[in-house]
Amino acid sequence: KDSKFLVVICPGVRHAPSHEWFSDRFAQLNDILIEKYKSKIIYIGTEKEKDLINNIISQTKNKVINTAGKLSLQELFALIKSADLLISVDTGPMHIAAALKTPVIALFGAGNPEIWHPYSKKAISIIKNNVCNSCMKLNCPRKGEKEKECMKAIQIEDILALVGKIK
Repeated sequence: KDSKFLVVICPGVRHAPSHEWFSDRFAQLNDILIEKYKSKIIYIGTEKEKDLINNIISQTKNKVINTAGKLSLQELFALIKSADLLISVDTGPMHIAAALKTPVIALFGAGNPEIWHPYSKKAISIIKNNVCNSCMKLNCPRKGEKEKECMKAIQIEDILALVGKIK
């Protein structure tokens, strides 16, 4: 751990694309975290999420690490345990971090945080209530500008404000 702030990011939900945030926003978030906090960013995911993470990395100005499909379950737990922060969409690693008492920022759109939030005092869930959300659909049924408006409403600034409180 050669940086002062290790951030692990889990951007993918292979079976529920409606739960995923946007690659360009993750890329911008990476760059801000690296430049502002001297963060080391490590992406986690399954083999099936490798392309998603490579897409994010291709839009990032700074160096980040992609471990998608490379970690054993033990290594995943160890990485999350050693992290200063996990930023995740509504997926399993979010719950692993909560169980390990690693600070978590969880992004919720189609998932319902009242049911599925990470159970930890060190976890914060972001959901925007002024748009369609918590539909629990795996694929967004809305089309056009309304498609995934629940995730579109989550801004980089929302996450950065919470990182500032955790850091």
